[in-house]
Amino acid sequence: TGEETFFKIKKTTKMQKVFETYATRKGVQVNSLRFLLDGDRITPDQTPKMLELEDQDQIDCVLEQTGGKGHGQIGAAAQ
Repeated sequence: TGEETFFKIKKTTKMQKVFETYATRKGVQVNSLRFLLDGDRITPDQTPKMLELEDQDQIDCVLEQTGGKGHGQIGAAAQ
């Protein structure tokens, strides 16, 4: 949909927590979403520290569905 969602997380927080929260807010199953940083898929066990995320970095989210894709963005505020 092109909308942005922002999260403030610790650098040691596993991305799974962000993925689950985002999916809940959007009313979709977390396993139907794909999260990308600079085009590379992020795995649930990765952390902002492992990904070298900095304040205001952007993660893309793609909803995989039959007949098309939805697109959103997540802004990261890693502490």
